[in-house]
Amino acid sequence: MSQNYMRSLLDPMEKTVQPSQQEVQEVLQQLREIPCTPQFRLNREIQRTVKRYWENVPGAIAYLKEAIRTWKGIKSPEAVFVAACKEGRKPEVQQAKSGAIAWFE
Repeated sequence: MSQNYMRSLLDPMEKTVQPSQQEVQEVLQQLREIPCTPQFRLNREIQRTVKRYWENVPGAIAYLKEAIRTWKGIKSPEAVFVAACKEGRKPEVQQAKSGAIAWFE
């Protein structure tokens, strides 16, 4: 194996997978359909965030859904989603499972 290949495995920031326009649109549609008050508003920042942090999007959507279900009075679901994408947040249940699995390994 080449050193560049090994380096790319070790350093995920070096090369990230870019989503297709269709994949981005599907995610935006999914965000639009999340039932919350206030309604999730799509804008350029959301689109940029989805593209830039593509690998974190599934966890961020799950995190947002959990937040909507368990938090009181979310004023900006967009801010919750963007922060979750940027910071790689996942729902508590998922984090607890992965932590428990890591502990037993």
